[in-house]
Amino acid sequence: MRLSINAEHFCDRADGTKRALDRVLSLCAAAGFTCVDLLAAEPDAEQTARLLEKYALSVNQSHCPFNRYVKKDYTLFAEDIRSAARSAHLLGAEIFVVHGDEFDFGAESYSDEAALEFNYRLFSPIVEQLDTYGMKLAFENVFPDMNTPRFCSTPEQILKLVGKFPKENVGICLDTGHARVADEVHYLENIRSYADRIIATHIHDNYYGKDLHLFPFLGELDLPACVRILKDVGYTGDFTYEFVYDRTPDEFLPEVLALLYRCGKYLLR
Repeated sequence: MRLSINAEHFCDRADGTKRALDRVLSLCAAAGFTCVDLLAAEPDAEQTARLLEKYALSVNQSHCPFNRYVKKDYTLFAEDIRSAARSAHLLGAEIFVVHGDEFDFGAESYSDEAALEFNYRLFSPIVEQLDTYGMKLAFENVFPDMNTPRFCSTPEQILKLVGKFPKENVGICLDTGHARVADEVHYLENIRSYADRIIATHIHDNYYGKDLHLFPFLGELDLPACVRILKDVGYTGDFTYEFVYDRTPDEFLPEVLALLYRCGKYLLR
């Protein structure tokens, strides 16, 4: 497995200012990473691709925007997805990660079957688009929140959704933190139940049942066991970190990235 990291996250500082992506990519490369999880707005994709080439970095996967919290009209959001897919292709991404929990609660009555069909309709054209690029789509496992139903929160739901698509085009992005938030007791069993459909990862830690996106070994998640499950099923994809809430100061960002790379190497051993 290659080690990858969601580089754009490290552009964010605690005071609300931004680091240049150029600087962050240089630090990721210096830490040992050879690929990153990254998505640029479509107009910026070519410039971002040049930065990646500058540091000999490739994009292994890109995360599509999601609409659960923004609540944009789905006709417009569908075009956002298509634009993001085009950008991911321009960056050289191999996998396009999406949330299969989309649903128009204002227009339809929710049921698991209705959500299954809604996400199938929404993403079928994207699967076809990605196929023309030689890319795959990965549905991410999620967890219940906001007191509204959230499809793909259980193994049964996500397996039903990926099962509606050809295996060569669509798989699952394992989010380790989401798996544990969804079911703290049985999360390893749940991961095993769909492990043979995993084609991408979001690796992070947590505790107290919260989706904290912590660095490895700062929470209670058994990450070594997750890696063993992946190896047991012959997973050939990448080991990709996904961090969200931390804001590492400039002074020791190089050391943090280097340590994260070392942690990844340790876990893969």
